[in-house]
Amino acid sequence: MEERPDLRTLFGPYVTPGLEVPNFFRFHDAPPAVVRAALAVVDPFFRTSRPNGQPPAEWLVEMASRFGGTLSGSVGTDDELPVRLRVDAVCVPGEHGSDLARSVARDWPEPEFGEEVLALALAEGWRTWDAQEASWTGNGRDLIDASAPAPVIGLWWD
Repeated sequence: MEERPDLRTLFGPYVTPGLEVPNFFRFHDAPPAVVRAALAVVDPFFRTSRPNGQPPAEWLVEMASRFGGTLSGSVGTDDELPVRLRVDAVCVPGEHGSDLARSVARDWPEPEFGEEVLALALAEGWRTWDAQEASWTGNGRDLIDASAPAPVIGLWWD
C-alpha cells in the first residue's frame, strides 16, 4: 500500500484553526514553497485542475512566487480516496495587486462558466497580512488599473 503524504504536518503553522476535521483542513498564508512541496506529492490532477473556473494551483503558486505572496486552500485526506489539494486564493503585497489581476486576465482570457476568470474572483484588501477582516472588497476586474486599495491584496475563487 502506498504511503500517504502527511500534508497536515507539511502545512503545520498554516492550518486554519477551527476549520479542521479529521479528514479535511483549510490552510492560509502558506508560502509558495510549502504549497509546491504539497503539490509534488499529490496526484498531478491537482496541479492543473481548475475548480470553479479558477487558474490551476501550479499557476497560482507561480504568481505567489513572482509577486512575494502567499496561498490559501484546502486538503482532503479521506482514507478511501486520494489526497485532494485545492489552492483557491493568492494574496500579494498591495503594490502587486494590479500586476496579479493583469496576469490572470492575460493568461486565462477564455470565459469559464460564462464569465472572465478574473471576474469570477473576489478581490479583497487587508490593512495587514494577519488582518481578520477585509478593509476593501471588489471584483477581480476592479484591480486591473487600480492603485493599491490596501497593503495586502487577495484574489479568491469559491
